[in-house]
Amino acid sequence: MKISNLSKNLQPRKCLPAFMTTALAVALFSCALRAADPTVQPGDPPSGPGGWRDWRSGLEQRGVRFSLQSISEGWANLRGGERRGGAYTGLAEGELELDLEKLTGWKGATLQTRWFAPYGRDLSARRIGNHFTVSHAAARPSLYLYELWLEQRWLEGALSVRAGQLAADEAFAVSEYGSLFLNAAFGWPPFLSENLPGGGPAFPRGTLGVRIAVQPGERVRLLSALYQGDPFDEEINRHGLRWRPGGSTGYLWMNEAQFRWNYGEKSGGLPGEAKGGFWYHTPDGENAGFAPTRRRKGNAGLYGVVDQMLLRLADSPESSPRGVAWFGRFGIQPQERNTLGLYFDTGLTFHGLFAARGEDALGIGFACGRWTRGARRTLEAESGHNAAREMLVELTYHCQLTPRLALQPDVQWIIHPGATREFGNALAVGLRSTWTF
Repeated sequence: MKISNLSKNLQPRKCLPAFMTTALAVALFSCALRAADPTVQPGDPPSGPGGWRDWRSGLEQRGVRFSLQSISEGWANLRGGERRGGAYTGLAEGELELDLEKLTGWKGATLQTRWFAPYGRDLSARRIGNHFTVSHAAARPSLYLYELWLEQRWLEGALSVRAGQLAADEAFAVSEYGSLFLNAAFGWPPFLSENLPGGGPAFPRGTLGVRIAVQPGERVRLLSALYQGDPFDEEINRHGLRWRPGGSTGYLWMNEAQFRWNYGEKSGGLPGEAKGGFWYHTPDGENAGFAPTRRRKGNAGLYGVVDQMLLRLADSPESSPRGVAWFGRFGIQPQERNTLGLYFDTGLTFHGLFAARGEDALGIGFACGRWTRGARRTLEAESGHNAAREMLVELTYHCQLTPRLALQPDVQWIIHPGATREFGNALAVGLRSTWTF
């Protein structure tokens, strides 16, 4: 490559985010090594009676916590959808957290970074053609910066401020019991992923932002966050480093109130939690994915989440209760500014189905989305078929074989894939293995 061409490609503005994150990652790794043993140099192998286990325990005692996780999935579409066939999906994840109070004496401060490396293929994109992706681990193969933030806590954690690269799906509209399921609809909900540019600040990449959390009591927690308005599509933002706050991308403002009951060792009742939130996106409504009838300023929506245990087994521990639980979520958005106007999901889970297997969980879930009038007209024009609600039923079983290895067989019945009647209902089956270090 000629020097003139090389200088054109190495534009300072484009290289700065990558340079900053690389430099910080090296600094964090060096800090972790020094925390475990000041005499350790980068590249030296762990030593001592316990090897890796003692080395990791030493890190955690000094304020350094890290984890690695590998997910492997095999999927097959047995009938319906665009065509039959299979796909392999994988995801590698790394996380590093530094307790700066233990490391440096900075009281109430924490620094954390988290990265994702998806690989393989997406069964929904290749075989089914549905909107509610069968696996929340599926994404364009690359290495993504998910989160990189600094948090400061005051008043014994009752007030905290977090700033840096943040992901909204880690904090907002999350169902504790719904997280058991593999379909992406039960994670970052479609009423956000379908309506926000680039799918919003969610897996596999976050955006620049700041989040404030206030906890006035044990049962109440309030969240408010401001994010870069557009994380950009994965074809454009290939590593999660496209930082463009303000301007044409605007901002995304999210707010949520959380209320809990019957949590704690002496609660006596069945634990539950309710969340209510609203979001506002500043750019005009023309970003909704179809041509709205009138140009409007901004976009907004409301949502609610409920998690409730229905039956707790008598011999189950308070910290991890065994029994039957129910969850439900809904989202409502204006017709004229969005693609998905109404969405809800619900389901039942049974944690600790067998006394000897307290970490196992069985679940059945249902999700349904209704597209807006403008979106339905676009779908019908593109497919030549009538639009319909896309729905799915998922049956899954999480089997914790060892503390570090889990298997999860999964079956999904997808009704009206693609939100039209063009393709037949699809039947997808899969098996996930999760290894955690």
